[in-house]
Amino acid sequence: MTRVPGTSLLEAAKAGLLSPDMQRDILHEVCDVLKALDTLRQPDEPEISGKVMLSTSGHELPDPRYFFEERSGPFPSVLALWMHVASYDDVDEFERDVDVGIRNIMKSDPIRFVHPDLRMYNVIIKDGHLSGIVDWEDSGWFPSSWQVHTMRWMRYGCDRFWWSYWTKQHRFSDEAEAAYEASKTFLIKSPV
Repeated sequence: MTRVPGTSLLEAAKAGLLSPDMQRDILHEVCDVLKALDTLRQPDEPEISGKVMLSTSGHELPDPRYFFEERSGPFPSVLALWMHVASYDDVDEFERDVDVGIRNIMKSDPIRFVHPDLRMYNVIIKDGHLSGIVDWEDSGWFPSSWQVHTMRWMRYGCDRFWWSYWTKQHRFSDEAEAAYEASKTFLIKSPV
């Protein structure tokens, strides 16, 4: 491992070092990284294919249901993950509570490689441009809408111009956006 040169986007923003043009350029460069991630496909191997919340080593990942202090997964399907995140322990109850149309939208959300902690403090910049993105250890195979939730959940490091851009200007794939909107109908706490 080598150190990525530069400073975190969060520190630069807090210090007032980013012009609107620099913010725009950095956001577009991060978009390019997200587009590249969106091209990755899960290996077509029986022990991996179709599973979500799965690390690149084939193991579980930090669970948002337990404030990321416990690990869960991998889950056998996109719906199984969302059922878990929504705190349903019974499939019949989930199917009674969540409309079949919503479930179908969630099921059709493609599995992609996601950086689930892509916040300003994990974006390193140098000379007004993206130098690198760090903190990949919890990245893995998730529904594509997981990246949308990551980028639109206002919290430390996901605020200021960063949050505004991802919520008001940027649009992810049609499937990710549809699943994001559908998930908000059954998640207890969802962003925006």
